[in-house]
Amino acid sequence: MIEKAKTKIAILLLNDLIVEDFDSIVNALEFKKNVLVIANTKINTKKYDVQCMIDSLDNVESLLRKLQLYKSTHNIDFCGIVGTDEEYGYVFSESIAKEFKLEFNSKKTLDLVSNKYLQVSALKKGGVDVPDFRLVDTYTESKDFKLPCVIKPVRGISSIHVYKCDTDKDLKDIFVKLEEYKSKATLLSLTHSSNSDAKAVVQRLIDPSTKTLTEIDTSKHFVLEEFIDGNEYSCDFLVGKEVGKELILLRVVKKIVSKKYFPFFEGLCLFNPDNSNSEFSSNALVAVCKKIAKSLNIQTGLCMVDFRFDAKKKKIVVIETTTRPGVDDFMSLMYKNYGYISISIALRQIFGTINVNSLREIPRNSSIIIYLFIPRSGILKKFDISRLEKLRLKGVREIVKYDEVGDKVDYMGPLKNPPFVGHVIIDDIDTKDIEKIILQIRSSVDIELK
Repeated sequence: MIEKAKTKIAILLLNDLIVEDFDSIVNALEFKKNVLVIANTKINTKKYDVQCMIDSLDNVESLLRKLQLYKSTHNIDFCGIVGTDEEYGYVFSESIAKEFKLEFNSKKTLDLVSNKYLQVSALKKGGVDVPDFRLVDTYTESKDFKLPCVIKPVRGISSIHVYKCDTDKDLKDIFVKLEEYKSKATLLSLTHSSNSDAKAVVQRLIDPSTKTLTEIDTSKHFVLEEFIDGNEYSCDFLVGKEVGKELILLRVVKKIVSKKYFPFFEGLCLFNPDNSNSEFSSNALVAVCKKIAKSLNIQTGLCMVDFRFDAKKKKIVVIETTTRPGVDDFMSLMYKNYGYISISIALRQIFGTINVNSLREIPRNSSIIIYLFIPRSGILKKFDISRLEKLRLKGVREIVKYDEVGDKVDYMGPLKNPPFVGHVIIDDIDTKDIEKIILQIRSSVDIELK
């Protein structure tokens, strides 16, 4: 009797995503019948036409047992994994890859991308332009650092506890806040843990800049870095044997950083650097990404880079990078404009269907999402977009209100970001016109709070 061939299934681990981001990813997925999505308990997966496994991601061994049972009962073989578990040091994705003998980045690479101090040290050693930086845990160690500066945890995501300090008083005040953070830090250690509230343990790793063993308490140390004056961007790129010695640049996004509410973004613009009045070319960015991959020994899969373009020195300066795709509202723009999102390209890589030639150049069409927001929480007394609708701005695809008069709106997430109450999407935009268009939109919306 001939044994039935086992179906090849790729694992997509999507942890701690908001519903909107989960929607954007799953709705744009390719190979839906051949993908198992691991989702957290906040997501109602029943409405999606894809195989899903719910897991709280608080115990590695428990998840591995569930996957082994799924594999045996469904007569399948796992053939690859894409994970977004950066805040856990990729311990879940790495453990899954080891258990099922899947291709994945090395432990050394994962340690570097999960530790912002060791990462920036390795990037600097590899010839990547980075801000000046210092490892600190007290104000005394920081007070002679050049201002303005940015302070951030050694490990962390979503700009949580990332602060810009313009004065010495700002720096001193921030360390008062950080003392409270240090006493309550609940970051997962890089070791397997059955306790999701486990204190972060000391990482004992080789410091690339000194080649010495360095002990860093990820709940108490912080990275102080020079503030780079210039526009902020992010990109995704793909590496691996399937693309040869080259790498594929999948998307570039300009972040419209709020001057008043750092590090909050007022908008996101998806564009091709070679088809606009860009400060840099695709080739220049690819050259930087190659140095990143080499510095961190990234061998396969997706990478995301946050960077600024130094307005004075006219060069790309890398803020940080990690081995997962960027996740935000630009994904829906990508899918609409390009017909794919970065995760779909990673799945093509796993299933061996990637067409390198078709991805050599980012599509030329551009789009921007501009958020309508209010400065504080409260109840909407007035929310009138009629003047904005009458403007008939060129390229407007949609104007969306999230809330109506009488609705209570609150700060967003742990960062206490100003609440979003709507957005505007504009297609075929020239990046040089962004500030003018944002000003037109802001001045054409009437919002009042009780």
